[in-house]
Amino acid sequence: MIWALAVSACLSGVMLGFVPAIVSLNLHDMGVSSTLVGMNSAMPYVALLLVGPFLPHVVRRVGVLGSILWGGVGTSISLVLFPLMSGSVVAWFVLRFVFGVFYAFPWMVAEIWISRISSNAVRGRAVALYMSLWGIGLACGPQVITLVGYKGWTPFLMAAGLVFAALVPPCLVRHLQPEFKEERGRGFMLTLLHMAPLPFLVALVAGIGEVVVLALFPLYATRFVTTLTMSSALTVFGVGGFLLQPLGGWMSDRMGRVRLLAVYVLMAIGGAAVLPFVLEGGLLWPVIFLWGGAIIGLYGAGLMLLGDVFGQGDTAGGNAVYGMAFTIGSIGGPILAGWFMNVSPLFGFPFAIGLPFSLVLLACVLWRRHGMA
Repeated sequence: MIWALAVSACLSGVMLGFVPAIVSLNLHDMGVSSTLVGMNSAMPYVALLLVGPFLPHVVRRVGVLGSILWGGVGTSISLVLFPLMSGSVVAWFVLRFVFGVFYAFPWMVAEIWISRISSNAVRGRAVALYMSLWGIGLACGPQVITLVGYKGWTPFLMAAGLVFAALVPPCLVRHLQPEFKEERGRGFMLTLLHMAPLPFLVALVAGIGEVVVLALFPLYATRFVTTLTMSSALTVFGVGGFLLQPLGGWMSDRMGRVRLLAVYVLMAIGGAAVLPFVLEGGLLWPVIFLWGGAIIGLYGAGLMLLGDVFGQGDTAGGNAVYGMAFTIGSIGGPILAGWFMNVSPLFGFPFAIGLPFSLVLLACVLWRRHGMA
């Protein structure tokens, strides 16, 4: 069961590993500024944030699997429309928003599905497997740019095909889909935020880190290195993300979720501090590898902490708010990072990563002082 959803996540990861980059690079070729490219990168997450509150209602109507399937079909159609609207910046903003509306369902509902079927005893391993295979896909994604480039129909058709392929594994385990009950009253989300602020801050910062790297690192790196080096660096980022996940799961069972979060945060801050100085040397690869493990691992560690706090009863509501927090970070992160990159082409990008991660480190200290896990 977990394997089916993890394989689906792997295929989606391949798509997400190159679609943000090809959209950003095409917009750059259209003469769009870094700030506007960052705003475009935020559009799917604006859509995710708006869809989030209505997601439970839609899933109750069409079911867990139905939500994933309809979302996947809509995502594929939106991807095919990008090259059809080539040259229109406004159309690409609209399509990026529509992409986010539909992709919200495969992403959020799959994570709720995993949380519902995982007990505390196996949650760490289940999340680690899911995130590891997603990381494998993410690592493979940038190589699509190396193979077929970023212009024309081919990369977008490949992305649409990957989304369709990702729908097959959930269909194979459709008999195991959980029931989706209505959430509690209007104040439910605020209650969850009050109960567990740290996991939701982690989701917020994970959204900033992941989306800024996937969407704007290509633009940042190609100012100083070749396209091949840029795409290879993104691949190493994804490899670090999936190879370090099992180690992170093992560490979380022994040292606690919050200590693991602190380790990830320190790795991310350290990577951001040295990145401008290693772009053209061999040290780039270990730095990017550890950076991928830290930034991608942060999201999974937050999911583990979220499950520990809420248990089985409130997992669905917690996951929905967790996903929405991630989208808020995904919206603000690229916009601020794009502005920082305009101010300082060399240091703006790593500063946009290091600053929010520093806030998580402070939150971890406060969480521990209050005697929480």
